[in-house]
Amino acid sequence: MGGSYGGAVACRLAQRHPGDVRRLPLCGTALDVPDATRARAAHTVTLLRRGAIDDFARATLALFLCQDPDREIRRQAAVARLLERQLRALSPEEIRKYLANTERVLAAPLPAGPPPAIPTLVVTGEHDSLTTASMCRATAARCPDARFLTVRQADHLMPLERADEFVDLMLRFFGDRPLHDLPYRSPPASHDQPARTAAAA
Repeated sequence: MGGSYGGAVACRLAQRHPGDVRRLPLCGTALDVPDATRARAAHTVTLLRRGAIDDFARATLALFLCQDPDREIRRQAAVARLLERQLRALSPEEIRKYLANTERVLAAPLPAGPPPAIPTLVVTGEHDSLTTASMCRATAARCPDARFLTVRQADHLMPLERADEFVDLMLRFFGDRPLHDLPYRSPPASHDQPARTAAAA
């Protein structure tokens, strides 16, 4: 499973080792990064390089978490507190990794070559403001055998906000069980349909 920019890593792994990867779930993964998102991510790098930890933590939280107060998101306050503590306490090695990973994604986010032709699930929170539902839907549309769905009351950090539901979803996908009638799945919409007719759950 590849989450966020780890999705590009997971895609590359599946491309390079097609015989070893049978199913590929991608969470909050957009293969095309809009300029505005790219600029906001680059800003967090600048702040971290300056040692402006407080500003870095605030900017990163705003990047990853939906800021719309009218959106209902499970456990967002708790997840925000956890993430903020982690961001303010990064070790020198963790800072190096954050900078290297983020700059690598900004330089070349797209895996080269065709997407892997294996069952792929692209999922994100319905209120994801970093890799939006439409962006993740576009990722699924580029895969030969993909399905797409969003999870209710969650944003980009859906695996933390809806951990039980995320585990259930992974077990269902890896176990080749139906995904169309889940109580935590957002109602189907124009951006929430199987990416390929043959891959419909």
